[in-house]
Order: sequence, then C-alpha cells, then structure tokens
Amino acid sequence: MSVILGPKQREKGDGAVRLAVATGTKARVEGMTAPVAGWGADLLLLPRQPGEEPSDGPTARALGDLAAAAGLAVAWTFVERADGVPYLALQVAAADGTALAHYRAAHPDPGLAPGSWLTVVPFDPHRPGLLLARDPLDPETARALALAGAASLLALEAPPLDGDLLDALVRVRAYENGLPCLAWTTGGRVVAATGEGRPVPLERLDDGLLGVLLPPGPGLARERRAELFQILAREPEPRRG
Repeated sequence: MSVILGPKQREKGDGAVRLAVATGTKARVEGMTAPVAGWGADLLLLPRQPGEEPSDGPTARALGDLAAAAGLAVAWTFVERADGVPYLALQVAAADGTALAHYRAAHPDPGLAPGSWLTVVPFDPHRPGLLLARDPLDPETARALALAGAASLLALEAPPLDGDLLDALVRVRAYENGLPCLAWTTGGRVVAATGEGRPVPLERLDDGLLGVLLPPGPGLARERRAELFQILAREPEPRRG
C-alpha cells in the first residue's frame, strides 16, 4: 500500500481540531454552513452522498463550490465508480474548494472493491488519517496511518457496534496510537476519544449537527518492535489437510 501525504495547509496555535458532523441525512447541506462556521469548525463531515460517480463527478464539483463559498473544508463519502469497479470512497475538499484528499476503503463491505492505498490528509491543525467501513476493526490500518504521520484518526461509515463495544474500540484505537480518534457509524452514532483514551464530549450545534473538539494527542511514543511483526506484511499460507 502507498500512503498519500502532502504539505501542511495552515497553522493553528493549540493543535486542536474542530469537527462538525452532519448526522441529519435529510438536511440541506447549504443550511449547515452558517452554524458550522459560527462554531469555528475546521472540517465539516457529511453523510454518504447518493448515487455512484467518479471522484471528479458532479457531487465533487458541487461540494467543492460549497466549500469555497463557505470558506470551510468539507469531507463526504460516496460510492465511486472507476473503470466499472465500485469503491466506497471518502473525499475532502479544502476551504478554497480544491480537491485535498481521496481514499478508498481498504476493508469495505461485500460488493465493493478494496482500495490499495492509505491516506493522511494534508490539512492542519491535524493531519487526519482516514478510515472507512471495517478499517477500524483492524489495528494495523490505524497503526500504519500513525506511523505515516497522522495526527488524528477519522473513521467514517464504521460498523454499528453495540454501544459499549464501539466506545471501547474508539478508546483503544486512540490510546494505542496516542492519537485522538472519531468514529461515525452507519447507524448515525458518533464517538470520540483523546489520544490518552478518554471520551470526548459532543456538542449540539443545530438539528442534526454535532461539534467535536479533538485535542492533540501525545503521538506514537511507545516502544515498537517492528522486527517481530513482519508476518503481518506476508500473505497467509494456505492451510493443508
């Protein structure tokens, strides 16, 4: 797998990131930008967009125009159709409307093809590492993003696990990588944790709109014995007998 990296977009003193999550699937996107901008959000996360289209299709152009008009970075998921193959994808438009990052789920649901790269968004104050679908269930995916320089983990369309299990998963992924982590499930639930594994409270900004302040984490400071984990990079041998 390759990892997409990029230059920092802008500086912010405290290193925290403000995320706005649009949980109301029927709300008009245009009506969200005022409360989101008023709260000072760095990035607006939108639910899955309808239909299937290429990464530079009409939805990307429309949401890029929206981002530029609001002066706000926007991220959304969609089913990407590329060379006749469907992928679950996540795209980010910068505050000037230009394409900033693109990711295809490495561990998608059945019926969708897996992506072949990992993405760390070139966006400050945090450089989010992107996770989709069943990606957060595999600790190696989050660890690879942390080693590639991610400053936070954003897991969109995560599996709708039982409440306690989802809370535990998010807190463990955050703690083991020393990075704040947010998960937004296909059932509409949002859970976040600091890099120390503590829960992060959610703030109601408007109907169907939540605010989450992710403080910077301590980073990947724990001892790691990479020579012991080389088996993770090898294809499993077929079973005999």
